Amino acid sequence: MFKVLVVEDESLVRRALVSLTPWQDLGFEFCAEAENG
Repeated sequence: MFKVLVVEDESLVRRALVSLTPWQDLGFEFCAEAENG
């Protein structure tokens, strides 16, 4: 299983990616989010 780090400067887009994506169904484990990479 791959681990996912979501990096997006727009907080609304970042939160949508984190909350609306079925990470485990796709074979990923969501680990963290960041505002700036």
